[in-house]
Amino acid sequence: MDSVNRQQGVSLISLMIGLLLSMLVVLAMLSVYKSTLRVTVDAGQGAQLSGQLSTGLLAAQKKLQGAGFLIDSASYGSEIVVLSDTTLSNNRLSGTVRSSLPGSGNAVVWREQNTCYGLVFTNQTLYFLSTTNACSNAGTAATSVAWTSTFKLVGSAGGDNRIAIEVVATAGECKPFGVTDSAGALTIGLTANYLDSSGNLDTSRPSMPSTVCLPNFPAPTA
Repeated sequence: MDSVNRQQGVSLISLMIGLLLSMLVVLAMLSVYKSTLRVTVDAGQGAQLSGQLSTGLLAAQKKLQGAGFLIDSASYGSEIVVLSDTTLSNNRLSGTVRSSLPGSGNAVVWREQNTCYGLVFTNQTLYFLSTTNACSNAGTAATSVAWTSTFKLVGSAGGDNRIAIEVVATAGECKPFGVTDSAGALTIGLTANYLDSSGNLDTSRPSMPSTVCLPNFPAPTA
């Protein structure tokens, strides 16, 4: 009697197990790719934001150096003020004017001759403000003047690349541009801090401080 020939091949169960393992491998690879892509994008956004911050803070310093220009006896409260809890809506600022030094907040308004300018950090964006309206007192104009131009200096990338910028005005003799034969009496500090996705301070990333000595605010003579 002839022996029975056995069939060679892959059973349906073996084929299904092979397909399942292949799917698991593909899913694992997609997960790794997604994680790598997110890290790459976040790193790119972080680098872009750092560049924006450096450029934006430098531009803010240059703008602030004109505070008190062509004004005799410029002083805090009249020619420059810091505001806290400030928002920008319909081209007007709303916030609390810090009447004494040191003053900290998220906005600063100053006067150059008869024109007012401002910087405000709101909605993850640092804006430079200017107006064509006459301005005789920065403290009064801070929350009343209509700003005719709002220029974005820095904009956050969102996610893990959120920022907060604090403005601090401090009294005390300072030397603008390293000059030794003249001194100002007011310093404005702009400090950018990184926030995590929950809005809390990200201590793993260094802050970016920036200070400017205002030469048009003279130190009192002895």
